[in-house]
Amino acid sequence: MKMAQILSFVRSFKVLIILLGMVLSHASTWVWSSTRVQFPIPEIETLPNGLQVVGWVNDQLPLVDFSFVVKAGFRDDEEGKSGTAELLAGLLEHQVSSKGGSTSLGGGQSVVVEDDFFTIGLHGLASDAPSLLDLLAKLSTSQSIFSEVEVQREKERLKERWGHLEDYGDLFHSLAYQKIQASGTSYGRSHFLSLQEMNRVSAQDITRYYRKYFTPKNSILLGVGKVDLKALRTKIQNLFPEGSGEQLKRSWKSYVNRRLSFKVSTQKPVVWLIDRPESTQAQVKIGFRVPGILSKEREAWAVANAIVGASFQSRLNTQVRDRYGLTYAIHSSLNYRKELGDFRVSASVRNSHLGPLIRRTLEVLQDFKKGPILDSEVEKAKQYMEGTFFLNHSTLSAIGSRWLAGYIYGLGANHLNEAMNQIQAVTTQDVQSAILNGLDERSLTVVVLGDMKSVGKSLDESQFKVIRQVFPSDLK
Repeated sequence: MKMAQILSFVRSFKVLIILLGMVLSHASTWVWSSTRVQFPIPEIETLPNGLQVVGWVNDQLPLVDFSFVVKAGFRDDEEGKSGTAELLAGLLEHQVSSKGGSTSLGGGQSVVVEDDFFTIGLHGLASDAPSLLDLLAKLSTSQSIFSEVEVQREKERLKERWGHLEDYGDLFHSLAYQKIQASGTSYGRSHFLSLQEMNRVSAQDITRYYRKYFTPKNSILLGVGKVDLKALRTKIQNLFPEGSGEQLKRSWKSYVNRRLSFKVSTQKPVVWLIDRPESTQAQVKIGFRVPGILSKEREAWAVANAIVGASFQSRLNTQVRDRYGLTYAIHSSLNYRKELGDFRVSASVRNSHLGPLIRRTLEVLQDFKKGPILDSEVEKAKQYMEGTFFLNHSTLSAIGSRWLAGYIYGLGANHLNEAMNQIQAVTTQDVQSAILNGLDERSLTVVVLGDMKSVGKSLDESQFKVIRQVFPSDLK
């Protein structure tokens, strides 16, 4: 045996021992069977002030992660004040850095805002848990008042970043797809409707948003790792005082970006094109709206996604990649916001192959909708999903974050344990019904990033005649 082979074997053996140690270290709290893992349900307590405190405890490593999640995001910006949440996130990020943050304790930190949620995260040693909680409370208890000077500085920073959007092709492509797909829904504004509108947001607007939504009753505190939340209960109660007292009532308005909306009477789809001069390859996203995450068809759609493009043996891979040789990488995914979902196909392709790739992809999707769907395909998809499900939940941090996302979206406290049972219950007829009802060509979105001259020729040869260019100004 060669030395390289010996070293490779030793490395593999070490990995096996580490994984075995992880399994044994959790054996007392996880229930194992020949085919299932029973995840522990986290400790959940609602404090008198309304704050939900959730704990995923593991004392194997002296580390702790705290996440403070606020149930508000981009779409909670007031009408005419889009960009408020984006500006607030930047201000909080600056505050956590200026206070030293968890980095001063050797840890990490983050402030993330999405369409539906804010998340402030701190990571550090378990022994620093009280200090991390102090810092978290200063950022998330709506006590701050933001000055116009701070807000203006953050506006200038955002203008500078968004002013160079065209320099970041992948980001440009993703944002264009998201805005086009979400146009006409309450998610239509995304980060902001325009920089001009964001520039009208005042410090008073941001403070009002902050005080309205950053309250205990509208938030969840998650602790993962070596942390005793019960022992810290009094401290948490004192750090996060009473809020407004009432549960927030929400109503959202739909927004249409006129620059990214275009309807045609022909059967051919609109292809939205982002020009990337001299690029030898194109990136393409092809998607449809699907029922939301709380739909009864969610599991059937998950199985459908595995059959169509999530696995290496999917229909898209065997047809578009293997049979026709149009791309090396093509895959599909399901993407959910709280009240909007989309099924999305993504691929990289040589410029000259773009038109045929889009055409073959649409043919695969049309054939899938037409049927038949084989029982063997459904069973293989379930096997694939079971394997990836447990691999994606192989660490406590992964379990905690995925549990929290599902819990916030309304899937319940035991959704991780219910997930695979629900998938296994899906029938071939369930998948066929979901596709027939949900795969609606009227919501088809095709967005391409590539060299306009090269891909334009390929699209024209494949009879895609309706092409609209997306400019950076359309997104800002």
